[in-house]
Amino acid sequence: MRTFYKVLIAILVVLALCISPFVIAPIANNIKAQSFISEVKKSAFPASTEVLEVVGGVGNTSGTGNHVELLAAVLVKSDLTLEQLRDYYRADSIENDYVLNNAIIQVTETTQTTSSMDILNLTFKNFENISSDDNLYIIQKIESAVFSTFDLRGN
Repeated sequence: MRTFYKVLIAILVVLALCISPFVIAPIANNIKAQSFISEVKKSAFPASTEVLEVVGGVGNTSGTGNHVELLAAVLVKSDLTLEQLRDYYRADSIENDYVLNNAIIQVTETTQTTSSMDILNLTFKNFENISSDDNLYIIQKIESAVFSTFDLRGN
């Protein structure tokens, strides 16, 4: 009987070791995502640009599978043009690695999210309080997740 319990405990330990990465990885990626979103909120934005809302998430932002990214999308109101914003972030990307994977789009009545936001089901809640005359843009930043292999959101 004693041998039976030793074998049972060994099987349970092996099973726990096999399953634990799939439990720990999503938790670690969620923690990293919150840190990433906070970092994006605190980052420098161009002059004449007001941050209205920041949303973020973890998942496969491209829909191709086998990897997970962290996404932060910032809704801004700016007096700058789309090209001026893109120029600002190209110059800024030299100093901030997380800006390298960015997209900047102008918000219109039909475009209020990016395709990566759509994949992660992220939306801005702030659109009810915004005039259609505002110069609104989405600045999207993407970073690789910590434990992409064991996070099942990438498959």
